[in-house]
This record gives sequence, structure tokens and C-alpha cells, in this order.
Amino acid sequence: MDRTCIQQAIPSSAAIAEFAEALGAKGVLSAPEDCARYALDQSGLTGMPPLAVLRPATTAEVAAALAICTRHGIAVVPQGGRTGLSGGACSPAGAVVLSTERMSGVIEVDPDAMTLTAWAGTPLETVQEAARAAGLDYPVDIGARGSATIGGTIATNAGGIRVLQHGMTRANVLGLEAVLADGAVISRLGKTVKDNSGFDLKQVFIGSEGTLGVVTRAVLQLRQPGPQSALALLALPSHDAALACLGAGRKRFGARLAPLPQARGTLKVGHVGDGNVHLLVAHDGSAQAEARIEAEIYALLRDWDGAVTAEHGIGRIKAQWIGHSRSNAEVAMMRALKTQLNPLGLLNPGAVFA
Repeated sequence: MDRTCIQQAIPSSAAIAEFAEALGAKGVLSAPEDCARYALDQSGLTGMPPLAVLRPATTAEVAAALAICTRHGIAVVPQGGRTGLSGGACSPAGAVVLSTERMSGVIEVDPDAMTLTAWAGTPLETVQEAARAAGLDYPVDIGARGSATIGGTIATNAGGIRVLQHGMTRANVLGLEAVLADGAVISRLGKTVKDNSGFDLKQVFIGSEGTLGVVTRAVLQLRQPGPQSALALLALPSHDAALACLGAGRKRFGARLAPLPQARGTLKVGHVGDGNVHLLVAHDGSAQAEARIEAEIYALLRDWDGAVTAEHGIGRIKAQWIGHSRSNAEVAMMRALKTQLNPLGLLNPGAVFA
């Protein structure tokens, strides 16, 4: 598989000057050493340092930045915490990155309505802590909670460890605000649970991976807190004491541990509750072997009505496989929607569609 991002046109010096004027000194990074860390996410995809990093602090500044990109034909990659595993936040050559890192913070917690409103760049863990301080909980939870942002979880429709009970991110978003490629702002930050007044436009942006617009704010549905779990840390005085503790555990849980050798040949891994299977295939590490394994596994999805991604998004890594999960008619409809909202293809080019 080719893990190098596609190349785009280079922004002009005039465009960089417009960005600086619109966003201020803190809103634009252009030094190569400052931009380098924005090239990659956690996918392993090879990115390129962006020509500039745009760091708007408000929705109005996001709108101004995207309008400039549209006027100059500059590709822009929206970024949150860069924790994704599908290459959706990878920067292609010649593009600029729009980071939401300065758009961070909880705007409101409404215990009566059981909602929380936050900026897109707010870390998931910050939202969880604010909800718990009000005696409530935001149920979307992932391992990268300290770095992943609310905007990023919305863009990828993140799942996590409590999907079976509370659903994916889209089931926990009541309203949102997003900016289109031309700078138009779509704001629907209501808290109404029952609303049948036309299309539910927020769902258009959830899971679109920044290809249709940039999410700036969101109203999240909070829940009553569930049962709590605890982690015990045993402080033992010596190595011998640790071995004795381990031995005691083996004696107590021996019946449960005994069947483990039977799993050495085949180990079934996955999220059993929500039907998400993990296939771990050992190979020689070559790109050819990886491509062959992927082709064989993804070919099975058509027979089983499966999906090539459960919660990490399509990104760039899996863009070539979207046709294995979606029909030609569905892909055509998604492309038509993208053409309507992102006609020049400047928002996150190469993501979702190869």
C-alpha cells in the first residue's frame, strides 16, 4: 500500500500574508520547525510538513481562513489531537493544516438539560471531567481521551469502550456548528431532543472526516453516571514478595488460566458486544504481503455486509476500500454531497475517497 499523501498546489506568499492578517500573530505558524509536528497522526502514514499551520481561536476566524483557502485554491487539512489511526489528519505536500488547538474549552454545562457545549479543540478527557463535576457523564470514551478532541471524535464518529450501551459519537451529539469550504457557517447548537423540522444536518458532518466542513462547536448529550471501576496498585516490599503474590494469584485463578494454552494456535480478538472483529495476521512485514492480506480480508466483507472500519474512520489508508463496504449508489451519493459542500475538493483531499 502506498502510504504517502497526495500532493497539492503550494500556497502563495500573498495567501500566507492574508492568513496572518485574519488570524493574528498567534494564529499562523510558518517556520518549518514549527510546522513539522503537524505532518503526522498516529496511523504511520507518511505525511509532509504543511506550508503553514492555521490556528484560529473562533468560528469567525475558521470562516475567514477557509474563505482564503478557497480564493487561492489551497488544500487544507483539519486537525484535532492527531490521534487517528487511518491517516485522516495526515498533511499532504503543499497543503496547510487548520488546527483547532486554540479552540479549546467547555462553554457550558447544563445539568437540567443534561448537555455540555464545548469548542471542537477541547480534549475528550476535559469534557468527561466537566460532566463528572456536575454529577453526570459523557459516555464516549477512548484510550486517547487525553489527546483526542471533541471535533476529532465527531469527524470520525468515534466509538470506544461503551458503544454497546450508549452508541457511537453520533448518538451523543445534539447540535453542532460547522464551517463550509467557502467560509459559510452552519450553526445548529440547540438542545432539543425531538426535532423533525427538516433534514438533521448535523449528521452530515458527523463521520465526514473534515471533507464537508470543519466542526467548531458541539452540544453533547450527557448521561447519568454508570458503575465505576477501580484499578488497584500493589506496592510490595521485594522481588520475592511479588513472586509470592503472583503464585497466590495463580492458585486462586488457576482454573480460569488453565485453558489459555489452548489459545496459542488461534486467538479470537475483538469487541464481541458490538460485533467488531480484530484480525491479527503475522507476515514478513513487506508491503506486498500486507496488500495481499488486506485484499483477501476485505473481499469477505461484501459477502457478510461488513465494514472496512468500525470506529477509526476511512481516512487515507482505507480510502481505496470504501467500495467494499458501500454500494456504488451509496458512494455516488456521498461524492455528490461532497461536490456540493466542497466543490473544489480542498477540504481534506484524499480522505474517505481515493
